[in-house]
Amino acid sequence: GSLTPLFREGQFLTGRFVTFASGAGRLAKSYNLSHVDLTKQDALAVSCRLHVESGSCKFYAQFMKNSEYLYVPQKEFGVGTHQVNFVVKLGDIPTHLNFLFDTTAGTRIEVTNFGLAFGLNVERMSAPLPVAYLPSSKGIAESESTYPLRNFKVKSEQLKLNKVLAGESSGASSGYITPTLLNVGFVGDSWTHAYNRYSGSLAIQLASQFGDAGAGWISFGAFNRLTPTKWLGQNGNIRPHLYRVQYDDDAKWNKGIYANCPTPDICTAGSDTVGAKIIVNGVKAIKKADLLYIPASGSFDYRFDGGDWITVETSGSEAVNVISLSNIPAGNSWTFELVVKSGLCLISGMNVIQSDSGVLCHKLGATGSRALDWATQDNEAMIASFKALSLDTAFIMLATNDQGSGVTPDSFRGYIQTIVQRLRKANPAIDICLVAPCENIRTDNAFPMQSYTRQVQTLAETYDCGFIDLQLSFGADPTYYAATGVNPLFNADKIHPEPATGGRLISAAILRHLQ
Repeated sequence: GSLTPLFREGQFLTGRFVTFASGAGRLAKSYNLSHVDLTKQDALAVSCRLHVESGSCKFYAQFMKNSEYLYVPQKEFGVGTHQVNFVVKLGDIPTHLNFLFDTTAGTRIEVTNFGLAFGLNVERMSAPLPVAYLPSSKGIAESESTYPLRNFKVKSEQLKLNKVLAGESSGASSGYITPTLLNVGFVGDSWTHAYNRYSGSLAIQLASQFGDAGAGWISFGAFNRLTPTKWLGQNGNIRPHLYRVQYDDDAKWNKGIYANCPTPDICTAGSDTVGAKIIVNGVKAIKKADLLYIPASGSFDYRFDGGDWITVETSGSEAVNVISLSNIPAGNSWTFELVVKSGLCLISGMNVIQSDSGVLCHKLGATGSRALDWATQDNEAMIASFKALSLDTAFIMLATNDQGSGVTPDSFRGYIQTIVQRLRKANPAIDICLVAPCENIRTDNAFPMQSYTRQVQTLAETYDCGFIDLQLSFGADPTYYAATGVNPLFNADKIHPEPATGGRLISAAILRHLQ
């Protein structure tokens, strides 16, 4: 369009970064629908919030199939605040949607809350389109703006239709809705590793709202510190109250690799002690379970519910290997046992799917890890590990340990870029949201967190990712949310958010983006 928008705090509409334009011309916003699984039967709804301060504005919603105009609903608006809504049913499948605002001389407008929905009940569904698609003025930084997820196929909408509108239980099919499985991964460090900070809360809420598809990734990796002070920081599952991992003896599992191997959470358990055992207790019947291990010199036996042992030889040339487990149980509670039979075994974890529809959440957090640790793993092996989880959506939150170890912001950006590229290689249609941590309370950081945040936001724009700046949730002043502050959101260690306060802010911020 001929008008170049500015992004500012709304004077008439709510929001810190609404779109403002003035003068005569056209403000244009284009959205590519080619990745959206539309059918000719789908009704489509577009919406936005518009305020005309002066003059007049004519709004067009152009549904296009390549260069062909399929349908162009339009309406003229005078001074005032307007909720713009159009619901259409097209005879063909559009590839693009254009929002156009034609203005006259002296016109001043604000616009926000662009929405697109499709499905059985579009009037009740909406999702923000990426702000990143709007052109920005030269020299006008879009700092602190938050970018919703890119690919609004809107799988969460389909899940809601499946579970709520059709009144179905997870996994059922009404005959006119195809059950949908949404795989969501959370990649990160100790902020993600500790399920009670934010990831576990999110998994519980998503399963409750959209349907529980199962355990997801159950990691066997653990930060196993035997001396001088014994401590076992198990990675485990995102909901350990439902899916519990146990070592028979910590000392037997002392050959593991932590934050330095090409598995989904860059960790693996390891033992060369014959008879060393890992036990997993879980709930609900299993539809499919895969085990991921790193080939080594040993062999192991596994079984479910005290059944026959199955032997697996782990030798091989692959960097990682995935096998489908046999004799999976049909009961509502189960026990999985894995025992070292010979040699060195490096067992990373298992991916457990228990329904064809709903949300499957994967906690991919390695405590103490840096973006550098993730990026320096074998490229093809990491792609294979991500692909093994069939991720539809991934949230990446790193930087705290990069900052703590003095990694430069420029280098950090390169490491995050590598992770993004690998996720896209594993699934080109994946939604990726980059989450920037808020500033911590440490006083010896070589670089402020905002210097890493700026790099992450630039990557989000370049790679068409979502973006969340947690500084906006926690507030500008770290002394305010320190453990000793007015509103204590951080732990006394000055590094981590307190689970019951700061952790809930993080889960709320991410949940807003998923919804």
